[in-house]
Amino acid sequence: MNETLFLIVSLGEVDTRIDTARKELENLPLQISKKFNELKTLQEELEDIKTRLEETKRQRIRKERNLEETQSLLNKYQKQLFEVKTNEEYTAILKEIDNTRNDISVLEDEVIMLLEEIDNYEESIKKLEGSIESKRRDVNAFRDFSKQRENELKKTIDELTIERERLAGRIDKMILSRYERTREHNQGRATAIVVDGVCQNCFVNLPPQLVNRVILGETVERCPNCACYLYHKDDEEHKDE
Repeated sequence: MNETLFLIVSLGEVDTRIDTARKELENLPLQISKKFNELKTLQEELEDIKTRLEETKRQRIRKERNLEETQSLLNKYQKQLFEVKTNEEYTAILKEIDNTRNDISVLEDEVIMLLEEIDNYEESIKKLEGSIESKRRDVNAFRDFSKQRENELKKTIDELTIERERLAGRIDKMILSRYERTREHNQGRATAIVVDGVCQNCFVNLPPQLVNRVILGETVERCPNCACYLYHKDDEEHKDE
């Protein structure tokens, strides 16, 4: 491979590794924030269920109190059956007893429903508390990992930056300037491998004569479409030989 092309391709690989490391470094706080938000969402859901549980318990107490009062009313009507003196009064009390029994049946059903809701809420709370504890451990573990990974990435970036400066210093300034401009216009890419006569950056079919020159690797060639510096796969595999 042409020495200048070798340096350009090597520089491109180093830049890709630097960009990858920087992107991962930038994403670490976002990942931590995401995990904290997930934990916060679970905690808010838990508080909401606890609030609904307390309200349901209060409803149950009110319903049970109403049930006791209605049961007392039924007992009162049943005693009055033995005190009435006319058929009309007897019939009226029987009607009140039927109505009251219906009210008791409805209240009993409502109390049972509320008890089931309470059981469901308590089960949900137990599951959520387990999920929150698991998520909290996950957050703490990832926070520790991210601190270690941050140090590793910063060290990698520093080492690669030194290597980049070494490579850039060996490239003609005009070519290096073109390389940098190409990177700016291609979202950080300035080199592209050629596969089956196609530039793998912009996927344009290259002229056969250009492809042949790229395969030979004796000259520095650029894609006529995206301006990336071109190299062949065989050059990529054997450039360190």
